[in-house]
Amino acid sequence: EFGLRPPIMSDSKFNAASAGFSADVDRFEAFNPETFIAALRANYRQKMASDVVIRVRGGPVLFVYTNDAGDKTDLLIDYSIQAGYEGTAVHLMSGLTGRFFASSDDGDFGERSVHQLGVSANLILGETRPGIHLRLPLDKDLREGIDFVFGLNLAVLLN
Repeated sequence: EFGLRPPIMSDSKFNAASAGFSADVDRFEAFNPETFIAALRANYRQKMASDVVIRVRGGPVLFVYTNDAGDKTDLLIDYSIQAGYEGTAVHLMSGLTGRFFASSDDGDFGERSVHQLGVSANLILGETRPGIHLRLPLDKDLREGIDFVFGLNLAVLLN
């Protein structure tokens, strides 16, 4: 998995980065203003004969800030482990996701990382897959701002 995100969002009075960080810990860079992002992640996914699925994912995310703050960069390490069921009518997944702020030297691993539990369910309706997801922050400082995130999604396969 490889992704680039150019710095197209300018800084504004509304701090989307704080809202994004609280609501979507493992993708908060989507809300960062004036930041170029490069991500490289490896995925391993194994589906058993019983339709049980195991997924392990991880890799670095580089933040290059393009504002007046100078030549500042941050390196984060994403990691997750998930397990679920992929039947013909429904897909269910749950797991732990985390981010480690590798370029920070403030504190131990617990203070330099964030974690959340996630659960998702998707109906399989041909090429259309509506779903729901729930994310529960595990870190005390995240829970002070938000108890959980509940979302709806819709995937449409184009192949």
